[in-house]
Amino acid sequence: MGKHPRTTELNLLLALCAMSVTGAAHAGDGARHAGAEKLRAKFSAADSNHDGLLDRAEAAAGMPHVGKHFDEADANHDGKLSQAEVAEYVLKIRAARK
Repeated sequence: MGKHPRTTELNLLLALCAMSVTGAAHAGDGARHAGAEKLRAKFSAADSNHDGLLDRAEAAAGMPHVGKHFDEADANHDGKLSQAEVAEYVLKIRAARK
């Protein structure tokens, strides 16, 4: 199956989110990029039916912390998580830790 139609938009959002996490200069660029790539890889691995979205079962199995907080991460309350929703949720919990 092909890429989800919003893949480019989601990749841009993930990159922007990764860049906005800290105000660090170039020293942190590699770490932020690696973090965004790791999140994309985890999401892709969890997306067992390759539809570009995670349902509750996929989230619980592949991204347990996200699965436990599925309703909080599901910003549009459609019962599925996009990469953008997962990225926004991850940024939210990281910001709350600071």
